[in-house]
Amino acid sequence: MFASPYFVLSSAPRLASAILRKSYVSIYLQTRKLDFSITNTITLFGIPSCDTVKKARTWLETQAIPFQFHNFKKDGLAQAQVETWLSQIEFEVLINRKGTSWRALSEEQKDLAKDRVGAIQLMLAQPSLIKRPVLQIEDGEVKHVGVGFKPEIYQSIFE
Repeated sequence: MFASPYFVLSSAPRLASAILRKSYVSIYLQTRKLDFSITNTITLFGIPSCDTVKKARTWLETQAIPFQFHNFKKDGLAQAQVETWLSQIEFEVLINRKGTSWRALSEEQKDLAKDRVGAIQLMLAQPSLIKRPVLQIEDGEVKHVGVGFKPEIYQSIFE
């Protein structure tokens, strides 16, 4: 007998099916990753000395996901940027109430964070109050804003 594609498929249907599925999945993932990296801009906002930001940056680099890093202490932070984030997430999520920066605030300053306008003013005045990192994915418009880092969540975002 000669080895025809029909013979291979009929004599070993499970093996052939597995090979075809693996090839399809591989091509699909390569195409999807390629499309993703071409059409989307990924920006990670944070402070380079923050351990959680370091973990997120390392994860993105390990996964070979291209991204820009925006150090909001050094590069600043515009009100429009914070408002963009707040169009996707609640201001309560964006403010880090567990950090030393929050604990150092006076009660009057903490009271500012009770509404959206006050929270924006507070975050612009003290960017270290923002929970880090902030992951922003856009394709002409903001598609995703996430706060914090957990490998399993990043994995589900970039699948």
